[in-house]
Amino acid sequence: MKRLMGYVGLPAALALLTAGAAHGQEPLKIGMHAMLTGPLAEVGKDAQFGAQVAVALLNESGGVRGRKVELVLYDDQAKPAEAITAVRRLIARDRVVAIVSGSISGTTKAVAPVAQEAKVPYIAAYAVHPEIAPAGKYVFANSLYGPVQGRAGQGVQSLEITKMTGKVAAATLAPGSACGGCSLVLASPQQAETKGKAPT
Repeated sequence: MKRLMGYVGLPAALALLTAGAAHGQEPLKIGMHAMLTGPLAEVGKDAQFGAQVAVALLNESGGVRGRKVELVLYDDQAKPAEAITAVRRLIARDRVVAIVSGSISGTTKAVAPVAQEAKVPYIAAYAVHPEIAPAGKYVFANSLYGPVQGRAGQGVQSLEITKMTGKVAAATLAPGSACGGCSLVLASPQQAETKGKAPT
């Protein structure tokens, strides 16, 4: 399932184009940037694989209104400057009709205003920073924002601690994380001692 992360962004990008797509011989170019090298390369390669699967399945079924889809992919190395360069190249040289981010929140957040200014639809496949989509009406997020995921995780972790210790426990969110506050700081069993018995 992890390897299909890029799959979730590509259909969303194509959905934006379907209404206006016309029959023709030239393929529809969808741009993508992902971290294919560096310490997060395995995550980026999963996103790449997912996007390639989506393109293959779509083209096997006839493409978009008779037009094949071509994926144009660049490595952003999980660096904002590299991501901005890649997206500018996708827009100016490759003339893509939409762009998918298969990258982390930091690079995606940096790129969003570039796509917005160029009026090219930009989809964050799994980046979760809450400031990505507000870049403008051409920018979209495909998953719940970090703080939302963090609050859900907070509840799950609190429940797990409670189950392990038999005492009511609470987890808290750490402020200022890269994804908008979604990292967890867990209450220790000692901190949970005074909270009372867990409900049965």
